[in-house]
Amino acid sequence: MKDKRKLLHAKKVFLNKDGYHSDANIATKIEVCEREQSSYIDAYVSIKDCSYKVTLSIDLYSKGDYNNTIYKLDKLISELSRFRTGCRKARAWYLEAEERVKQRLKIAMDDERKKSNTGGAASTRAAIPRGIRNTPRTRRGTQ
Repeated sequence: MKDKRKLLHAKKVFLNKDGYHSDANIATKIEVCEREQSSYIDAYVSIKDCSYKVTLSIDLYSKGDYNNTIYKLDKLISELSRFRTGCRKARAWYLEAEERVKQRLKIAMDDERKKSNTGGAASTRAAIPRGIRNTPRTRRGTQ
């Protein structure tokens, strides 16, 4: 008897939008095979991003294997959903923090401008970094 193989599912989906790291993908496959004296299932989920790759073995032989695989997939989907929510919160926090940093820098620059406009020569001297201010001057042509 010749092996009977049937590809039930095979899919490769690229994860990034156009213009981003082109090799990030998720590949899934389920193939069943019947032989004269045995049968088997070849199934996996593989996730790749840049140089990292994770492959999950999918066991479907016994009822326990099947139940554990469904449990594993449900946990993976659930955790990825929670992670997406966390990413959204982190992005919102980051944008707010960047705005606070910009405001602090603007206030510091405004304060520095006010000092330089009211202090005359002393404020110009203060604006020069300490190491440069204390450097001895040389005359042109001499060293």
